[in-house]
Amino acid sequence: MVELPDKDILDLYGSLMVEVKARLTATNIQLAATTKETNTAQIRFGAEFCYLQLRRITELVALGVLAAHNPLPEFRTKNLLKAWNPDDLMRQLGNLSKFAFPHRGGSFDMGRPDGGRQVVFSAQDFASGGPRDDICRIYNECSDKLHTGALRAVLKQREKVYSLEFIEESKDTLSDMLNEHVIWLPDDRFLETKLHAGSPEPVDCRWLHRGAPQSSGQ
Repeated sequence: MVELPDKDILDLYGSLMVEVKARLTATNIQLAATTKETNTAQIRFGAEFCYLQLRRITELVALGVLAAHNPLPEFRTKNLLKAWNPDDLMRQLGNLSKFAFPHRGGSFDMGRPDGGRQVVFSAQDFASGGPRDDICRIYNECSDKLHTGALRAVLKQREKVYSLEFIEESKDTLSDMLNEHVIWLPDDRFLETKLHAGSPEPVDCRWLHRGAPQSSGQ
């Protein structure tokens, strides 16, 4: 794959985050309705919808992280471009850079003539496996529940057991991680994104690097 212009990467990442925001909103709405539901079948169908949205969000985030690193040749290999499983993709990316994930944080104006901004991160994200482990954990759990399984498993347990608590915790984890986040590239550039979750404000992405920041609102 060829190297994409910075503006194209920004627009692509922004469009993926627009879909992430929409799916987070849909999960919130469906979870609220499912929590009030009394019909067992409807609870199961509502939970399945939420699990699907959570899995799709992790897939979109993994692809977005890969797209953000497009300027770097080591992130444009055939193996990475063919990868679709977030667990596999995120682990490959982690081997290339421990910072290659959305970290909670943002930037603030320092009042410099050149428009330079100070970038800050959540220290908690670096104290453990952080965002990568959370994304992989949520993806794997959702995939397991959405997979029907072999006949032996079906005979043992006909219906999957879904957890509304897991849905609540997972969508909160993803919302907290992604609402205001920064990806730190190995070339010392940053991709800052604000979802403005729960607000009609558009998703905002910007590159932070030498010179004036480039931004894209979607």
